[in-house]
Amino acid sequence: MNNTSESWDEMEATSALNDSKSEKKSSWKCDPKYLPLKVLYYFFIAGEASTLVFQSVYMKHLGLSTKQTGMLWALHRSVGVVATPLSGAVADKTGKPKTVLCTLLACSAIVAMSMAFVPIEQQQNTFVTNSTGLVCYGSSLTNQSSFVNQHHEKIMTKCTSNTSIGTNVEIKDVSNYSDHRFQFIIEPCDCSAIKSIKLNHSGLSCAGFCDDAEEREDQVDCYGITFWSMFCLFLLASVFYPGCTPAIDASSFAILGKSMSHKFGQQRLFGSIGFGTAAFIIGTIKNTISSNMADPSSSNLPFYPAFFGALFFWLTSAVVASKLAISNSKSQPIALSNIKVILQNGQILSFLIFIALFFGYAHAVTFSYEYWLLEEKLHASSLVLGMASLVGSLSDIPCYLLSGYFIRRFGHKIVLIFGMMTFTLRLFLFTVITAAWQIILVDVLYGITWGMNWSVICSYASVISPPSLEYTTMAVVQTTTHGIGWSTGALLGGHIFSVMGSEWMFRVTAVMVACAVVLYAIIVTCYHVKISRQSKQQTFKTQTKTADINGNNMCQNEMLYVDPGAV
Repeated sequence: MNNTSESWDEMEATSALNDSKSEKKSSWKCDPKYLPLKVLYYFFIAGEASTLVFQSVYMKHLGLSTKQTGMLWALHRSVGVVATPLSGAVADKTGKPKTVLCTLLACSAIVAMSMAFVPIEQQQNTFVTNSTGLVCYGSSLTNQSSFVNQHHEKIMTKCTSNTSIGTNVEIKDVSNYSDHRFQFIIEPCDCSAIKSIKLNHSGLSCAGFCDDAEEREDQVDCYGITFWSMFCLFLLASVFYPGCTPAIDASSFAILGKSMSHKFGQQRLFGSIGFGTAAFIIGTIKNTISSNMADPSSSNLPFYPAFFGALFFWLTSAVVASKLAISNSKSQPIALSNIKVILQNGQILSFLIFIALFFGYAHAVTFSYEYWLLEEKLHASSLVLGMASLVGSLSDIPCYLLSGYFIRRFGHKIVLIFGMMTFTLRLFLFTVITAAWQIILVDVLYGITWGMNWSVICSYASVISPPSLEYTTMAVVQTTTHGIGWSTGALLGGHIFSVMGSEWMFRVTAVMVACAVVLYAIIVTCYHVKISRQSKQQTFKTQTKTADINGNNMCQNEMLYVDPGAV
């Protein structure tokens, strides 16, 4: 396998050298034949930016918790793992991949637009305190329960909770040597309401008390019409949307052909441009609408540009896709026996566990909760969020272009380790920024953490793939990253967010990714040491065997040699 990797790198370097000479003058010229691909990527990825960038912020606006948000993202990716190959199977079975792609895009656009009309959850806040009730000073009270029952109606009028005063009341004697004092603990009760209670009875002076130091606002998850509406829409989105990306990529390679497959990055670049520009424009419009509203939190209107933008971009993508000359050839089926062969390869298995899985996990946490953190901690505006997306997308461009050079210069493993450690740094920086605008500086690293990492992951998967199993290997990598890794990150990340807070969620994720990368580096080092030793041993055995053969040949020549003078 190592020899395969080295030979692939050598061929890639030779090919790149030859291509650079022949395409030096024409690499940036736009071939009209590939223009539809560029337009398709621009509008499709722009639609992703319109809806997905603001999706988590929108769910926060609707009143959903981080745990519920994680559940929805996990649903989206989990169902997508099954829906993606099914959509490909339908395209192969019908022999109409263009029709299937256009249908997926149109349905995704309609589902995205429908999310704009989900009602806002009317969240009820519960006030929890250490102790709430009445404290009475004066002479000893002989019949406390009678006193509570006598003033039951007055207390109930003031206390806004549903506590049954007179039956669920705890009475504590807290008298000291100077006076007699009794506490009537009434739980639960609104703090401000119970503080307004004043009672006088037989020499007693009673007043409501509340320990403000222990007061906190608990948001209880509500599984009402808002959550279930989003659940149904996410379920539909997970059926249609995930199949779009592989279908568009497959169409691109079919149009480019094997001889021009290296130009795929030049087409995909326009998707990054579309993502950045759409996020910036949508964010600016959303910010303008919010600033002109008295209470933006009471209406979904500020999010209309995002969802209707997705409708426009994805319907336009469907129109462009209908004009593509997509091949009707069928894809090779994925066999379970092939997957078993792949997972038995230790090099592939370590790559899947420590790189692909944690890349998907970290990307899910970042994508789902980065903007949630910024709004909650730094009250970032939509304009700042849009600027951050624009800068991050533009940073993708040089990383896409230079990824091939770095692979040839340093090798896949070194670039992977560097890219994942950069991801760790980005996750940690989320927790230390003190102003919203600083996220623009942090998201400059997005190009490395996404563009370069994903390019190298795909390239390395093709290198370490067993012969004739490249398609299956890529499918396994996609499932590990965007299926298992993403679903786990969205679900577990949301739980950590709700329990420990947003900053600790990113810190924990950073530590997890760092540990995974260190373990992978150790495994890679041990693997190379083992291969090096085996290579030296093999070389020594070959040299010894060659020396023995040469020695035997010399002996045989001496025995066969006849001196002419002796005849």
